[in-house]
Amino acid sequence: MAEKKLVEKILDEVTILKQKVGQVVTVMLIWRGKTITIKMFFPKPGMPTRSEVVNAVNKVYPNSNVIHFRMDRKDKGEAMLFVNTTD
Repeated sequence: MAEKKLVEKILDEVTILKQKVGQVVTVMLIWRGKTITIKMFFPKPGMPTRSEVVNAVNKVYPNSNVIHFRMDRKDKGEAMLFVNTTD
């Protein structure tokens, strides 16, 4: 009985995001001497420019150096950062 209440509580907190059109970009960067690879979602149909990627990365990792970025695909259940374009 307790399990059922727990499941109901978890399902109440689930939200569904609207489907968005955009590009998933894998970014390799150096921050504080560490090499980091992250995936970011840019909500626009074309490939983002290098300056757009650098600006978005610097919001999360200040003073980082972007080494490389490329388009990728989203795998189910994979974590990624969503970039806001209303700056």
